[in-house]
Amino acid sequence: MLIKWFNDYLHDPYSARYVSWKTLNTLEALLDSTKFVRIHRSAIVQISRIKELQTLPNRELRLLLIDGTDLRVSRTYRERLDRWLSR
Repeated sequence: MLIKWFNDYLHDPYSARYVSWKTLNTLEALLDSTKFVRIHRSAIVQISRIKELQTLPNRELRLLLIDGTDLRVSRTYRERLDRWLSR
């Protein structure tokens, strides 16, 4: 599952639905942190959907999901992903 944030709406690309929500921080707090990780100010991913990680020159990561979605992990959220991966 990939959750993307657009203004005040969450977008689930698998169901093509937009859902009104207060903040992505609120949703992040409700999700199971052992299964989901925030990778960008506008995206949260389900860990089990990650297929591949590639390091980019500027300390950012490129993340490929099993469905082929290509995402960038921002430097701000890279530390969270690194902590999750080191568990």
